[in-house]
Amino acid sequence: MTSVALNNLWNYLQGLQLTARNKDWLMEKLHESKQEQALSNEIVKIPKRYRTDPYKVSPSGDPYWADIRNVKDLKKVLQEADEEMKQGTLTPVKVEDLWR
Repeated sequence: MTSVALNNLWNYLQGLQLTARNKDWLMEKLHESKQEQALSNEIVKIPKRYRTDPYKVSPSGDPYWADIRNVKDLKKVLQEADEEMKQGTLTPVKVEDLWR
């Protein structure tokens, strides 16, 4: 949008009788849009051949899941853990140790 169009939009918004609740809603919508754009930029950085819809993998839509390589890595780890569990050789790990 041009600066003239933005100024016209701003003038229009100022002319509306918005309640505090309406302003909060508008602010949230604008913020969500900004966040969605940032996520889209992250997904675009992934090479096309590795890109997938992150919402098909996780309801969060996190860009981490948009990279099929991450999905395959997780599947491999889960399959290995499942196999170790079946064999009774799975080594228990404390959650705290995972972040060290």
